[in-house]
Amino acid sequence: MKILFSLLFIWVSIFSYTQNYKFVYSLDARLDSISSAFDLSENMVLFYDHNQKSSYFVSENKLKRDSIEILVRSGSISKMEAMANVSNYPRTYFDFRVFKNLNNETVRTIDEIMIVLYEYKENLNFDWKIQNDTLTISNLKCRKATTNYAGRNYTAWYTDEILIPEGPYKFKGLPGLIVKLYDDTESYVFTLTQAARYNDLIMEYHPKKLVQTSFKDFYTMRKDFYNNPIPTLESFGSRMSPEMKKHTRERYKMFNNFIEIKPD
Repeated sequence: MKILFSLLFIWVSIFSYTQNYKFVYSLDARLDSISSAFDLSENMVLFYDHNQKSSYFVSENKLKRDSIEILVRSGSISKMEAMANVSNYPRTYFDFRVFKNLNNETVRTIDEIMIVLYEYKENLNFDWKIQNDTLTISNLKCRKATTNYAGRNYTAWYTDEILIPEGPYKFKGLPGLIVKLYDDTESYVFTLTQAARYNDLIMEYHPKKLVQTSFKDFYTMRKDFYNNPIPTLESFGSRMSPEMKKHTRERYKMFNNFIEIKPD
C-alpha cells in the first residue's frame, strides 16, 4: 500500500506540537481459514496519549458509530438523526476496543457477541525476540521482531525513529512504534498508513452495561456462538424455519479464523 506522505516527516512535525498522536493502520484479514470469501480490509485507529502513556485501539467504522451514540446521549442529535447517520457508515467486522496502559502490563478489551458487550483484562508482557533484519517501510528504517500470542506466531517491523513502544491491537513493548505486524499465515496483517497529531478530545465510548468476564471465558463463548448461533439468536426473538437455521449455521461457521485461535 502506497502511503501518501512520509511518515517520518509527519512524525518530526507533530512531535514538537502535541502530546497526543493518532496512527491509522490498515488491517487485511481473512476471517474464513479455507476460503477468500471473507477477506476484508478495514482501517483501524490507534490513539496514543504520551503524558498518560495510554492508548485506545478501535476500528475506524466503529469509532464513527460510537461517536454518533455519544452525540445522542448528550442530546446533540436525536435518535432519528442518529439512525439516518449510522446508515451512511459501513459496518465493521471488528467489534473489539483495546485499551492499553504502558505503566503496567494490563490490557483491557471490550468485545461483542451479538449485542452483548463483554469486558476482560489480560496481563500481557510479550516475549519479543529482536532480530538483526532491517527493512525500510515508507521511509522509516525498521527492525524485525517476533513473538507469539493466543496460538499465532507474529512478525513485527518496528522503528526506533518513533520512540513509542506501541502497536496495533494488543501488541506493545518494543523500543519503537510497530509499522507492520502479521501472523505467519498472514491471516491478519496490520500496516501503518497515517500518522498525525491529535489535539481534540477522543470520543471514547463508555457503554452503559458491560458483562465482566475473562479472556478464556470470552473465547469459549464466542467459539460456541459461531459454532451454533441458533439458541442465542432465538433468545433475542428470532424465529427461523429449519432451512433458515441450517443456512444460518453454515454461514456463521465460515467465520472460523479469529485473531485468537486459542486462549493462552
